[in-house]
Amino acid sequence: MRTHYITMKYMEDFACIGSDCEQNCCTGWNVDLKEEEAESLKHLIETHPALGESYADSIVTIGERNIIKMTPGGSCSFQEDSGLCAPRGCVGASAIAAAGGDALSTTCATYPRWVNQIGHRVELTAKTSCPELARQLLLKDNATEVVSCEKDLIPNLAPRGHIRKPRNNPWTRHLDDLRGLAMEFLKLPYPLTHRLYLLTEVARRVTTVLDQETKKAPRKVLQKTLKPLLQQDNLDATHKHLSELNWDTGEVFAVPVELLALQSSLNGSHNHETSQLLINIWNADDLHQTDMPAAAAKLWPLHRERRDKLHAQAGDRLEHYSERFAEHYWFHALFPMYKNLNTYMIRLLMLLATQRILLINNPAIVALLDNDEPVPEALLDETAVRNLHNLTRSMEHSKLLNEILVALSPKESFPMVQKLCFI
Repeated sequence: MRTHYITMKYMEDFACIGSDCEQNCCTGWNVDLKEEEAESLKHLIETHPALGESYADSIVTIGERNIIKMTPGGSCSFQEDSGLCAPRGCVGASAIAAAGGDALSTTCATYPRWVNQIGHRVELTAKTSCPELARQLLLKDNATEVVSCEKDLIPNLAPRGHIRKPRNNPWTRHLDDLRGLAMEFLKLPYPLTHRLYLLTEVARRVTTVLDQETKKAPRKVLQKTLKPLLQQDNLDATHKHLSELNWDTGEVFAVPVELLALQSSLNGSHNHETSQLLINIWNADDLHQTDMPAAAAKLWPLHRERRDKLHAQAGDRLEHYSERFAEHYWFHALFPMYKNLNTYMIRLLMLLATQRILLINNPAIVALLDNDEPVPEALLDETAVRNLHNLTRSMEHSKLLNEILVALSPKESFPMVQKLCFI
């Protein structure tokens, strides 16, 4: 059977902007090298006279890991003053490329691109820790429309083994149906909070009959479980109920706030801008940085008031950012990689909550809201893009977030998941 290639429209025009990037991908994190990559790069450095002296000590082995050493300023040893890469610049050739070497690591050669393969379908996606990618996703017209693409749009990824292939099991076999349902729900003509709530209900019902441990594909049972939720009368009734519900979500607000604070305090979490923004928020609102429960309790009524003011001004724009992120999440992060759909949804809602907290309480936006001044769309766009790429860097492999997901059982987590939708 012929392989079919698809992507989202944001990838069609994406290109690295090199030295114009506001947060270069060569800064703030270690780059792991496979053994053969480390040996290849060492050989090129030793044999190329223009590189030997400058980069002789750039490859470091720590235990079983081979990494590219960071400079004291936190940049990759191969990053040049232009912001480009010495082995092979993001745009144009360089010394090692001119010497005939293709020495970039798998990570460097592919970032931010990422590929999923489900059967004979290959899906090109990308990581939002790249600022330009985050900008394309949030601001490009029709960015999350799924489209066919040419194989040439994803060069050199398969040979490098950088493709995620979920196991062919009952959990994976429902990927298309459940992801398609999620995309339909995200387009319903309801407020985004209601659409997310409906998705949590889908996750709750699915998790009772299907997860990573399921041995047989329960298609009929799953259809029966979801059928009431899919009826239009029931969807409208849930929307009406949520519109009349006066739900105070302050009791769960502390969870994403503490996650933000703890994650930002970790060394090596690649979140210097996020850490500084949090410090600015704590200082502006006179919050206690050493007492997160108290800080969250004090911030919650402020957040709620600011949220309502900002929604009155630019509610459609705020929903646009979150909807784009949610659609990308369902396309990029394959749920069969998670233990159940409830865990998958908790992760999505925690990521959305942290983004909204940082945007709504950004001191520049708060200053305008306090003076009853309109918040320019350009400022909202800039803040949303910055939050997205910074938080992805911080949260993508967050041990703290993973510990939360592991610790919560579906039964005890569901009430929290519901309320996270309304932060």
